[in-house]
Amino acid sequence: MKVALAAVLVIACFCGRALAADILTEADAGVVRAVAAGETIALRLPENPSTGYVWAIEVDPPSAAAVVADYWTARSGLIGAPGTREFTLAVKRAGPFSIRVKNRRPWEGDASATQRLIFRFDAR
Repeated sequence: MKVALAAVLVIACFCGRALAADILTEADAGVVRAVAAGETIALRLPENPSTGYVWAIEVDPPSAAAVVADYWTARSGLIGAPGTREFTLAVKRAGPFSIRVKNRRPWEGDASATQRLIFRFDAR
């Protein structure tokens, strides 16, 4: 059992991705989902950082969950190609919380947001 767990952790580290029990997309926004404290959640969102627009993430309240991984994968090897941003979060405690994301240009602030999503959770 310990060997199997160690193998899973090594594979996760080499892949650059955290293992998540739930993988959510834009389609999951607005729905309240039940999760367990200690569980991980992944958000996969389309992103094209070559345009300057990137996803910003905020947990409300901040004590409910923490971002443990954040990476971007290109859809192709072409320069400027769109891809996918994936945030992995660890649920830290029981209770309701939300994850808010906005696709914006950081130097232009919130007024530049072209998309805003809210993912709602009830942690047990």
